[in-house]
Amino acid sequence: MLPLYILSNRIIAGKIVNGKLKCGIIDFCGNEIVPFQYAQLHDVESDDAIAFSMDGKTYGLIDLLGNMIIEPMFDFIEYYNSEHHLIVLGEHEEPLSLYSIDLGKVVLPPLYDYFDFQETGVECELYNDIKFEFYRYEDLK
Repeated sequence: MLPLYILSNRIIAGKIVNGKLKCGIIDFCGNEIVPFQYAQLHDVESDDAIAFSMDGKTYGLIDLLGNMIIEPMFDFIEYYNSEHHLIVLGEHEEPLSLYSIDLGKVVLPPLYDYFDFQETGVECELYNDIKFEFYRYEDLK
């Protein structure tokens, strides 16, 4: 096993399975928590979830025990807000959008550089601009 990345209380690790590198999650004692079956796992700055890909092309979310949160259907997942079930979609240097798991759709289009999740809503910085917009969580539809 090869440790690849340390989360708060888990380690993303890789090992060779049938001649291919597969990723899984182990605890600090080396016990397997999430099976080594993923092409990629990456941190989404959440204590509750991690992005995964089976094929290296589309991403979904699992919790840190390997339970499915959302099936792989996105090009990339940048961040996950577990309190409001919102996913920031997009990669660095590209406009970001906001997807609601509860609604099953994009609630803010790819126009933003940054999302700041606050108590009552999300502040959004427009891509390549210094203008900000604010949306209350209940208005994201």
